[in-house]
Amino acid sequence: MRGRKIAYLSVALGLAVLLATGIAAKEHVLRSWYLYQLEHGESQSREDAAKRLADMRSTDAVPAILRAALRAHDGRGVGGRHSFMTVNLPKEGKPFQDAIVKMDSVAVPALLVCLAVEDELEAWLSAQILEIIYAKHNQNYRPYQSMGISSWEGSSTKWEAPPGVSVRAWKILTALQSDGTLEPAVRQAAADALKKIQGARR
Repeated sequence: MRGRKIAYLSVALGLAVLLATGIAAKEHVLRSWYLYQLEHGESQSREDAAKRLADMRSTDAVPAILRAALRAHDGRGVGGRHSFMTVNLPKEGKPFQDAIVKMDSVAVPALLVCLAVEDELEAWLSAQILEIIYAKHNQNYRPYQSMGISSWEGSSTKWEAPPGVSVRAWKILTALQSDGTLEPAVRQAAADALKKIQGARR
């Protein structure tokens, strides 16, 4: 009797493992398909793919979604533009930004990596989205406003960015690494991103 119970338990465990493996394999296939659509699909397909990846909280897709936002163009062929480190997306690019914002805090580590890339538009857009996500959880945080290249004026604080670092990036990274309510890993990632930016853009 005991041996039969053990056999039943073994079969049940095997079925559970197979089910879990099947689900993981299905998610991998779907994620790969959505990433392909994001890179090669038509406009609506790319937008739908970004939303699905956000629903799956697929943080490894964050760089591809950022690039899709910057590739989006309006009816006149105008895409993402920048002014004083602010990326102005056409309405066709907003759904991609919204998809990353929907991932919320789980997207922060990936955005910190993207913030340190060489492509300035991608880095600036990463900083903008980081600010949106962070401000959702910290009402005292005031997102950067375009008030000049080298300084930001707050209500009582003046932010001076180091050479080669945008004020927006400096502001959000400084806030993240000094926020004691965040996980140590996030604070360290923010500090590492700032060091990488300073080293790469001197």
